[in-house]
Amino acid sequence: MTHSYHTAAAPRVLMFAPGFAPYAASENLVNSKLALAMLNRGWDVTVISRCDRGFNYGVEWTEPWLPLRDFTHEVDYGFGGSGQRFGERVYHSLRLGHPIAGVRWAWRALELALSLHREKAFDLVLSRSISCCAHLPALSFVRQTSVPWIANWNDPPGYWFPPPYEYQANALRQAVWNRYYRDVMNTADINTFPCERLARYVSERLGIKERKNISIIPHIGLDTEVTPPAREPGESVFRLCHAGNLSRERNPALFLRALKRLVETDAAPNRIQLDIIGVENVELGTLIRETGLTEHVTFTGTLSYMKTLERLASGTVQVILEAPCPTGIFLPSKFTDYVQTGRPVLAVSPARGTMNDLLAFHGGGLAVDCTSAGDIFAGLQTLYGQWQAGILDRHCSSFLWPLFAPDGIIERYAQILSEIQKGRSVNGAKSACKYTAGMMRG
Repeated sequence: MTHSYHTAAAPRVLMFAPGFAPYAASENLVNSKLALAMLNRGWDVTVISRCDRGFNYGVEWTEPWLPLRDFTHEVDYGFGGSGQRFGERVYHSLRLGHPIAGVRWAWRALELALSLHREKAFDLVLSRSISCCAHLPALSFVRQTSVPWIANWNDPPGYWFPPPYEYQANALRQAVWNRYYRDVMNTADINTFPCERLARYVSERLGIKERKNISIIPHIGLDTEVTPPAREPGESVFRLCHAGNLSRERNPALFLRALKRLVETDAAPNRIQLDIIGVENVELGTLIRETGLTEHVTFTGTLSYMKTLERLASGTVQVILEAPCPTGIFLPSKFTDYVQTGRPVLAVSPARGTMNDLLAFHGGGLAVDCTSAGDIFAGLQTLYGQWQAGILDRHCSSFLWPLFAPDGIIERYAQILSEIQKGRSVNGAKSACKYTAGMMRG
């Protein structure tokens, strides 16, 4: 199957995104924001997704995702008996060339994609992690159609997560997955990563020495303005906000100890509050009681995405709690949402890492060592003192917004597509183009 390419203001895009709206887990939101921004700029977007049975913050179609509903094809299928599942996995693995988890979905997604392509050809394919099985139907699709392909990597493979994360995979399974990942990275025209440290981490472990087809494109912001409420002079509450999953690795215990110290050193401790929004797996209530912060911490549970943004925008400082990894290779997706509110960010993160890189270079908040209660306390004390003095706006995270603004992100995708098309027209065949992103450090 062939396709003739033409430069167009509104390309026709196929997105393989197993994680997508209406299922509101964090990576699903990232994918949905990208599709929404493309749609709002006149791009013809088709999404192939699947039911997300993992943890999430919502399962119903709501704003702002409603415009995406008619363009989303959720591929689902019967669970089937053990014999049927085994037979399908073997058959689909042989046909697709990689016996990985999610192969049954990938086969059905591929069949649908080819059918849609026959009706009206696509100009660009995006495969969006997570789950990494998104790349499998894209791999086969582009080999049959030669449509330009941008593969996205928001996380490393689970078995490469740095400590304290613990993911188990035997040597055989790792070999199978590594072969698949190398095939994806070498075949895609461009592989995108949200930050430089993650790109370096993954490519080194896959043995990719020439990074000619790697580009850094950070998570995109929501294509709707979030206006922080006006601040009243002499406002009475210093409100910290954290949104997202807490876990054994991202444990808030050390942060709560530092917060308790701040409360104890303040002449009016009732002015200090912490709102925690989302999912917790660390017996949060017990931690709060043991730290003596019952009157200062509110756990809201899950809220819709828009309700979460509204709650964040009403806060004073946004808090990121990262795992104490040797190096911070991640760009937390919640950081983009925090920046969109314009509030200062306190990143409790590895001393060396993406969050420290970004905040040190661009401003917008403070990064403190997540392994040091003293460093966390110092960061809290600095921001609290500036709030008391009425000068906290010097840490306004709006400085960072150009990194994540939809107009700039979509323009970057358009430039990449144009570069791929130019490279093919010059070389007369599929070729990787060199397109390096210089818009952010980290």
